[in-house]
Amino acid sequence: MIKSVKFQIATLLWVLCTVFLFFPPPEAAIETLFSRGWYRWVLSLTTPVTQSLQFPAALGLISAAATAVLIRWIRYRVAFSKSDNLTRRGSTFLRLIRNTYLALPFLLGWFLVFWGAGYQRIPAADRLGLGDGADWTTEEASFREYLLETVVLNETPAGRRDSGNAIAAVSAAMRRTVEEWDGSPISLPAQVKAVPRGTLLLSGTSGICVPFTLEPLVDSALPDATFVSTAAHELGHIAGFCAEDEATFIGHVAGLLADDRFARYACALSAYMDLIGRLKGDEFKAAFEVLPPQAKRDLEEARDVYHRYRIDWFGKLTFLLYDRYLKVQGIQDGVQNYSRGIDLLGSAWRKGMLPDGPP
Repeated sequence: MIKSVKFQIATLLWVLCTVFLFFPPPEAAIETLFSRGWYRWVLSLTTPVTQSLQFPAALGLISAAATAVLIRWIRYRVAFSKSDNLTRRGSTFLRLIRNTYLALPFLLGWFLVFWGAGYQRIPAADRLGLGDGADWTTEEASFREYLLETVVLNETPAGRRDSGNAIAAVSAAMRRTVEEWDGSPISLPAQVKAVPRGTLLLSGTSGICVPFTLEPLVDSALPDATFVSTAAHELGHIAGFCAEDEATFIGHVAGLLADDRFARYACALSAYMDLIGRLKGDEFKAAFEVLPPQAKRDLEEARDVYHRYRIDWFGKLTFLLYDRYLKVQGIQDGVQNYSRGIDLLGSAWRKGMLPDGPP
């Protein structure tokens, strides 16, 4: 009886998740009921818990899940090896398939209910009236000068940097900004959790948002400036900006609005590099050379760390899998979506939404 109920519940979850993914509700409904309603209530409950822990709750869940899977796998291997005929071996294999069938919809449902449904909300460009992100490109040189000036004015000597204070300032600025934009309060973690050195960088990833615990995690091997800008991006995901371009956008905006010099420097430098990354040859070299020496050292240190930890084949595999994941979520340009964040930021600058507005 219990097994039958489990199977029925799993089947129902499969149906509900499939219907949601392929026939999602209207964006306006997701925006009102989920992104500005249910999700913020869940976030208000999880944030105090995860912030009270000295370690990432996600790592505890992963460890527990890995242990359970390992024990289950050992049991299946033992049962399989003791089977003296094909029928028993087939029965063992079918049990493995059945348990997978029961577990996967639960994880998918957890993902959607806790965070993933936010992919279907109204795009930030539409919510904020930013258009297609192309209205600022005729003033790209001025925008570049604006970001460069922000880097220079907020350059912080290595001995006077405090990443913790910078991230707390980014979080506070993001909370204020999102509340102003959406007209409803939001609870955000004041800090991100650092994972062991190289844990994420092995796959070419510097930070992640864990949708099951709503935690922003950043690789501790990153140098301080890159750590802060990466933390801003991951906090953007926690703020309900699921798409990569939108998380980059709100991360940069919050960084530029933060009441911390180092936070402004780190996020302005990241945005500047996103912008000049579109230039070719001598144009890129010229735009890079005008950066202050400290900024160049920060970028070189970040590049060295990436090369030191990244495993090439693993990074390529992660790239392909994540590209597919984003497309399943409705992000048609996949991982290329990251590059659109600077377009949103440029449009926001053009509309006067950033400090000092257009020069």
